[in-house]
Amino acid sequence: MRSGAADKRYSLYKMRAIEIQRNETVICVVGVPQALLLSVDLSGDVEASVAGLSVHGMAEVEGDANLHLWWFNHLEILDGDELKFRFLETDEVSPCPEITASDSPEFIADQTEYEKMLKTNPISARPMIRNFSNLSFEVNAGSKLIVAALDEDREFLSARLTWNNFRPNSCRLSVSSFSQIEALARKGRKEWLVETVQLDETCLFKVSYNRSFDTDTQACRST
Repeated sequence: MRSGAADKRYSLYKMRAIEIQRNETVICVVGVPQALLLSVDLSGDVEASVAGLSVHGMAEVEGDANLHLWWFNHLEILDGDELKFRFLETDEVSPCPEITASDSPEFIADQTEYEKMLKTNPISARPMIRNFSNLSFEVNAGSKLIVAALDEDREFLSARLTWNNFRPNSCRLSVSSFSQIEALARKGRKEWLVETVQLDETCLFKVSYNRSFDTDTQACRST
């Protein structure tokens, strides 16, 4: 999948967008006219060999259909990588390499197949081999500096920056860790950080595979 870093698309008016830097290099400016949703997800689990960055969104089109957009689908993030996410207004964004309309035959077939799979093979918790249990994210957002890490009771670590057109002037940043059971129940996860990112603000992430950070962590809370 192309990152779109070297290739820009221009609009006649400014859009809300998220600029993504990796090790001080801009790899993508995520935005689209008539956007409904933009989401940047950094995640890892105890079985994965590397963390991954997924970037997707939705946009409005005429009629009842929406466009589903993917800029990255689990881009590998290496030990020591530094990521910067900046929320901005711009008329220059990266082209989206994967766009699917919600009323297209391809999308409808994929949804039908997924629903069929869930009926025949419902999602349930399973034993996971903890080969990658030292993953941590150092997060600097606003005045808050925390280190979020996997613990022995949880298998997943996730950070998500989300924008939607209902609250166009800010993004929501959340960092959490959770188990399979907590994910299925949709409750009980450990919330390391919940923060609002305003226009022209940035949040910084440093990814470690060995918990080598030497800094105090913010007290976490369970939900």
